[in-house]
Amino acid sequence: MIWLTVLTSGVLGIVGTAIGAFLVYRFSRRTQHEQWIRDNRKEEYRELIEALTDEITALVRRLEMSKDRTITREVFDEEREKHRTALRVLKNRIFIARDLKERNLFDEWADGLKLVWETGEYHTFEATYEKIREWIVDRATRE
Repeated sequence: MIWLTVLTSGVLGIVGTAIGAFLVYRFSRRTQHEQWIRDNRKEEYRELIEALTDEITALVRRLEMSKDRTITREVFDEEREKHRTALRVLKNRIFIARDLKERNLFDEWADGLKLVWETGEYHTFEATYEKIREWIVDRATRE
């Protein structure tokens, strides 16, 4: 009878240890996956804010040089390339795509730029840009 108690205790100890190890593994794997998603979302937001900032900076530079009539082909090409990059980044996000769609950020950005291009005044876009930038920072640091 004692051998049955010892055997049962040993088996239950092994099974309990195995179940505990499995639960710890599943929990830590899930936690790591969630952290990986958060890290990727932050990286995508960082890339987005960088692309939008680069575009508006290049646009302001081009507009300022246009006023002085000192614009060069390189400045024009740089602004066009920054614009393409910003549009690409707005459209090719994976982890933050739903947030961008819900915000309708692509259209908000495009409408703001259209106004700047039509008027030649980037000051009209500063408030829009600042709201977008604040939203991006908020979303990136929320989680």
